[in-house]
Amino acid sequence: MTHWVGDHAWITEVRAEYRWFVYHFDVVRLRGTVTGTRIGTDGDHVADISTEAVKQLGEVVMPGRAVIARPGRGAGPRPAARRAGMLP
Repeated sequence: MTHWVGDHAWITEVRAEYRWFVYHFDVVRLRGTVTGTRIGTDGDHVADISTEAVKQLGEVVMPGRAVIARPGRGAGPRPAARRAGMLP
């Protein structure tokens, strides 16, 4: 998730449920879908994401969700810089 959102976004919430065994020889793919976007209470552009880990036969072994604050188009502080104390 951190690689996908990049250096300027901020992951505000992550949840995942491990529901099945994954063995060393299993092939697991991670995927996610943006389910909605909105403006958060602090003015950040927020994306809601549904995530899942899928084994080679199509079995979902780890469903989850995430919420990220991302930079909006145009001017404005970047969520990661503001939370890290780099902006006043």
